[in-house]
Amino acid sequence: MSEANDLLAAPSLLRPLDTSRPDHVLLFERAFYRGFRESTHNQIIRWLWHWDDENQRLRTRVPYEDQRIWVSYEEDPPGHGVAVNWRMALLQSGAFGFSLPDSLREPGKTCEVLALFSWAHPSLTKFHAAWTELFRDLQGLGFQMAVATCARQILPLYRRMGATIIDQLTVDEQERYFLQFELVRTARWNARMNDSFRTQPSPRSPAEALANAVEGIGVLLHRLLPLFDVARGSTDPAFGLSQFKNSAVRMEALIHSQLSAASADPTLAAPISHRSVQLAQIARLWQSVTPFVHRVSNHPFASASSLVEPLELLVLTAVEAWEGDIDAAETLAALAASDRHRALDAIVAGAEEQGQPAAILRDIIQSFSESVDCLHTVASDLSGRETHRI
Repeated sequence: MSEANDLLAAPSLLRPLDTSRPDHVLLFERAFYRGFRESTHNQIIRWLWHWDDENQRLRTRVPYEDQRIWVSYEEDPPGHGVAVNWRMALLQSGAFGFSLPDSLREPGKTCEVLALFSWAHPSLTKFHAAWTELFRDLQGLGFQMAVATCARQILPLYRRMGATIIDQLTVDEQERYFLQFELVRTARWNARMNDSFRTQPSPRSPAEALANAVEGIGVLLHRLLPLFDVARGSTDPAFGLSQFKNSAVRMEALIHSQLSAASADPTLAAPISHRSVQLAQIARLWQSVTPFVHRVSNHPFASASSLVEPLELLVLTAVEAWEGDIDAAETLAALAASDRHRALDAIVAGAEEQGQPAAILRDIIQSFSESVDCLHTVASDLSGRETHRI
């Protein structure tokens, strides 16, 4: 095996790159270039990074001695790569005008994600698997937080990984967001997007079976979020709406089997009943969100597309509430219970004026309303009290 390829022989998806070796740096820079060579229209990254188009190499402005880089082992050149600013002597985000809050300035606590590329396997499964490994390694190095910047179109993906927005600015007429990732939280959120739940071993006790069911319900709720990429017309090549739905049905069946195994302990009857109700609520939510996504993706006119972001935000808030965020649960309850009929009627009226198919839009709005009603029920449960429905 050549020296340039020996970093590819590893048992995991990502492996640290030896930045002291020129052949490894060359391998990374060519893969980095390949990951972004189609982005010639993006003047921000053309300005932010150092481009060597003649030699098809790309690097960030941060010195390599201040970076830690991970790459995938299974392709040559690597199909996945992540560069992280660990020394933080120069903040790449500062080029946009962002600065670290005081709470993140403690040395060794925060790192910065400089670049991420994934061209060989543009799938959600690979993406989340790579991020799970990266955040695990960063935690192992002692980091607690990571920061990064992103454009608006990629923001939903990072939000569903648990990112929170620190700041936002307009740069060259484009919105840029400064994000914070809490590594423990992000690793947990990210793990819900891989297949680990479906491959769990048989529970060793009823209590473990109940714990598995609880985790599975969280996974089922979390996996609603990628459906909104389908609604926007951009989806994983390997996972369309039907695949997501089939996966959810299989997962629901597995959760039922875990609850059944937990019922062997009669003292668990009350929590099993509660979790069964939660499972039914979230299964009903899937049954309302999926027709909404199907209809919007097949009729992507402006009036329908305008409903995608509000519903996605509600589901994201439900995920945060599931994590135990009481404020999120109360916010979800208030948003889901608000009187939306007047606004939705206005959308239909506006569509009719523009000659858009109002009948189809009414079907989309019906699915939207049913989803919000389901979210209200979920919110009532997660907030621990009944809330008034409008």
